[in-house]
Amino acid sequence: MKSKAIKIISILLALAMTLSLAACGGSGDDKTDTADKGGAVNSNSQGWNEIKAKLPADASGKSIEVFTWNDLSDVTGAPAVVENFTKETGIKVEWNKSGGTMADYFTKVVARVASNDAPDIVRLAGTNLGVLQVLQPLDSFDFDFKSADWDSRIMDIYTFGGKTYATNMRNTLLQQPRCLIYNKKLISKYDLEDPYTLWKNGQWTWAKFEEICEIYADEAGDNATAWTSYRWADAADVYGSALIKREGDKFVANTDDGNLLKGWQTMTTLVEKGITNNIRFDRNNFENGKVLFFTESPIGVRRTHYYFQSLKSTGSVAIVPLPTVEGGTDAVIWSEVEAYGIPEGAPNGNLSPYFLRYYLDGDNYDKKTFFADPTILDVYESLMKADKIFVNYDTELITEDVGIGGIHLNARLVNAKSVQIRTRIDENANIVKAAVDNANGMITKLD
Repeated sequence: MKSKAIKIISILLALAMTLSLAACGGSGDDKTDTADKGGAVNSNSQGWNEIKAKLPADASGKSIEVFTWNDLSDVTGAPAVVENFTKETGIKVEWNKSGGTMADYFTKVVARVASNDAPDIVRLAGTNLGVLQVLQPLDSFDFDFKSADWDSRIMDIYTFGGKTYATNMRNTLLQQPRCLIYNKKLISKYDLEDPYTLWKNGQWTWAKFEEICEIYADEAGDNATAWTSYRWADAADVYGSALIKREGDKFVANTDDGNLLKGWQTMTTLVEKGITNNIRFDRNNFENGKVLFFTESPIGVRRTHYYFQSLKSTGSVAIVPLPTVEGGTDAVIWSEVEAYGIPEGAPNGNLSPYFLRYYLDGDNYDKKTFFADPTILDVYESLMKADKIFVNYDTELITEDVGIGGIHLNARLVNAKSVQIRTRIDENANIVKAAVDNANGMITKLD
């Protein structure tokens, strides 16, 4: 086990380099480019008291370590939930935040497992194959992860060779479907149509989004930007396409896909129009009221999360799903795919499923106060009901060890002219193929 983990540290370092450049991690899909609610057939939901009754007799007094990159207080109400779990079970919880970047965190996960110092639970943001190599398949535990409580869509994304390595709950508030966060005060100031109202009325389309952006860009002046994108690939994602897609247990290059071309041409056209720019994830200017739309997940608008605190305090933030586009995907697009796994060698890994069942359960939180605006819960719950989800693998699989990181490759594309996109994609097709070959090689090393 130890030698196995050491062997993949160098691979993980390369994979994690792109994550250090991205404010948020990336993703995955299922048999083609979406994941649906397939997977194992779920049995009925199980109540917490029923779950708790199955705890090992010697559980009380033991401790589990949750190793992650976020403060517990970033999740509204989480400190109380963790405290209540200890009261319910007698199991102590050590919440250990990793310092440094997200890349540092994933490297530390592998290093700790390799040195026989594994935590009991780790958080994932997507199919980082290096980390999956040091996780135990969930069927290793005497715990029912196939009940209706668990999100089979998420588990499908973390499943290879019939083995699932990470999970989340279906009713959780701790998930990250992609959305547009917007500044309500700017909408009012420039007398723009409200995106949430448009969405509720079935009128939230890409054309309407562009129209609002163009009006804002024209009226707000040179120091303002209508939209800052997530990883520049937002428009391609709306079309349901990325450079890499998943087919079964393998990844394949998707560079010839017509929707990929449409999406990137759309993205570069918006740059040419001045609607967006090549500043990715421009959180500072959104916070300062110079950006109207900010692509994120609802994580940023949780009431106690450190993002956008000044905007939250003035009631200025709301969210809306990404707009629909003719010919685009009917799947809901996700940013990170938040999930949790149990490393090999976890000292109290047998207790970890019980903590996850309690911590991730949305019913253990006050939904009315969880987000910064009442409409946000409405949008979040709508997005979470989707049968099909789409997430982009590119930034996780296209890493420096194949010549360039995924974020840098996206930058090559977004900085091209729209008429150059076909050529620019073709010029980088060899990098995509190398990334696919590398990823598929790593899959064969999974247990």
